[in-house]
Amino acid sequence: MAYTKLNFSKKVTRFDNYLSPITPACKTRELPQQLEHRHPTLYGDPHQPQGLVTTWTNALHPHALYFAGYVDPTSSNFTSISQQILTDVTQQALSGHHQSLITRDFAPQHPFHLWLTKHEFHLIRTTYLPQLTLTTTGLPDAHATVLSAAQVLANPKLCQQLSAWAYQDYAQTHLNNPVISQSPEAWQARIFRDQILEAPLALMVNEHLEAWLFSFADSPTSVAIAWPGERHSGQLDHLLPVILNWLQRHFHTLAGEFDTTDPLAMHLQSRLPFPPTAAYMTYQRQLPISNKRI
Repeated sequence: MAYTKLNFSKKVTRFDNYLSPITPACKTRELPQQLEHRHPTLYGDPHQPQGLVTTWTNALHPHALYFAGYVDPTSSNFTSISQQILTDVTQQALSGHHQSLITRDFAPQHPFHLWLTKHEFHLIRTTYLPQLTLTTTGLPDAHATVLSAAQVLANPKLCQQLSAWAYQDYAQTHLNNPVISQSPEAWQARIFRDQILEAPLALMVNEHLEAWLFSFADSPTSVAIAWPGERHSGQLDHLLPVILNWLQRHFHTLAGEFDTTDPLAMHLQSRLPFPPTAAYMTYQRQLPISNKRI
């Protein structure tokens, strides 16, 4: 199957039209988002393409090659184009010494993704990205000793401890696609980069760190929570009302990102009255370097 590189200047109009068959039946985010920054490879007639793919890497998770692809489900060449895309991205991954391929998008998956699930791609994570109006939370406050992010940063020993535990939690929830090794100092710089300094962050019990939950401002009216952690079961439930009461005084909308690989994140989602939201699904194919079979 012949293919060609797409000229960047012709990209936007062509692919707005090209991707239209997968909406509204399938809510896709990954491919249009990646096409804003990357040149795709086209498959089929360059004047009437039937498939495309773009690839990228993630410095935080360097062992995988990420890709987003689409094949016209009405094409008589659907199977051969799908196989060619898989062959090409696999060869690229192997040449870059990657251990796996990863692709992802919202459910329901478009036909190319469904085809991939029959070719050794397995679901490794489902992510939920809900939003709610903060005035609807209604959780009772709790009497607890809670430190703001600024107070945590002012205590180097406490900050290093929190950063080390937060990194351990993150690594544990990403075993299928391992995170790069990070020192507590490096992870601290990453997780505190956009944290709201005035917001409550850490629950202390008898001067010991027991739970934490990060808050990031997405806009002047919207805030996101992420990376929950606790040292003993149930402690996050004491911290959550304190954080929510503070956020309600400063923001209108609350967003979250909750992965099924993180039991504490899923518990956090269940504690809040988020409306139903689309599932964002991540699929992976392992690629042993010694096995170059497609």
